[in-house]
Amino acid sequence: MHFGHLTAPNPTNVNVFITAGNLIVVDQEPDRPPGDPVVIFFSLDDQAGRYAFPPDTVPVTMRGIIIKEVANACNFQTKVQFKCKYPRPSAGTVYHYTVNVLDSSGGQPIPSLDPSIMN
Repeated sequence: MHFGHLTAPNPTNVNVFITAGNLIVVDQEPDRPPGDPVVIFFSLDDQAGRYAFPPDTVPVTMRGIIIKEVANACNFQTKVQFKCKYPRPSAGTVYHYTVNVLDSSGGQPIPSLDPSIMN
């Protein structure tokens, strides 16, 4: 039985995948990023060129103990990558976020995913 090659997670780069059933999956849950400020890139695996983060909205909405620096922390980089940067909160703070992806073949949103970040 072959399970493929394992790699260590990179908490500053969360990979976002779309399953065959059109569901969003991230490779880290929860994400535990280092540093201050916290910087996380979200990268969409889109080998078929079919999926993209919505261009007209921030692809990630963070929820939790929202401070103004976090409320607008995420910025679009490309159609398949965005970056979130915010000051490190107190230890144990958890942010929940929503990842949104569009299926460009029909312009339809894929059901959102709500993973979390443990600070």
